[in-house]
Amino acid sequence: MLYQVSLKAFISVLPCLLFLYVNIVMLFALLRKPLLLESSRYILFGHLLITDSLQLFIIMLMYIFAVTRIRMVSHACVFLTLLTAITVKMSPVNLAVMSLEREGGADLLDKRSA
Repeated sequence: MLYQVSLKAFISVLPCLLFLYVNIVMLFALLRKPLLLESSRYILFGHLLITDSLQLFIIMLMYIFAVTRIRMVSHACVFLTLLTAITVKMSPVNLAVMSLEREGGADLLDKRSA
């Protein structure tokens, strides 16, 4: 029984770890180029990477706790749930701001060329 639970948790967590690795590599590549840190588009992209990675990590952690039936203090559970709820709401807002920034940037380019 314990072997099946740990195998199920490991198989479920493996893709999450792969996505976390890819997000961290992209974030470090973004942070190494100072030119990309000056553009609001790439700053928002970095913010999106951070929030998505945090959300994926917390959800993965909560899943491991649920599968292995680890009990935690209620304050820690409330904190993790609140943090997850905040990051879930931040991603669509960030994408909306990215699309507005893109539209605003396109308007500025059109005005400059005219």
